[in-house]
Amino acid sequence: MAVQARQAPRPGAGEAAGAGQKAMVVEYGEYLTTACGRLYLAGEQIKAAARAYAATDMQAKAEFDAVMTDWDEPPAPRQARDWAGDTDRSGWWLRDK
Repeated sequence: MAVQARQAPRPGAGEAAGAGQKAMVVEYGEYLTTACGRLYLAGEQIKAAARAYAATDMQAKAEFDAVMTDWDEPPAPRQARDWAGDTDRSGWWLRDK
């Protein structure tokens, strides 16, 4: 990486940066390169995982649809919604003590 580090204490007056500053610019450039590379790789891994998930999801959907095709059960009774009402769980952990 070519380093053109300059320090300009005032506009228009630039002098060559010191060795420490040049090293810092190089190190920062390497950091950015590494960070970008990691982000690109993470993106590729996420895309691959999404493709794999979609494939298994489609398979699971096909299996579910096959089971439901032959499912023979009447609809739930009207009172099922009442049966499934909220459950009071306040203090449930104290009962065993």
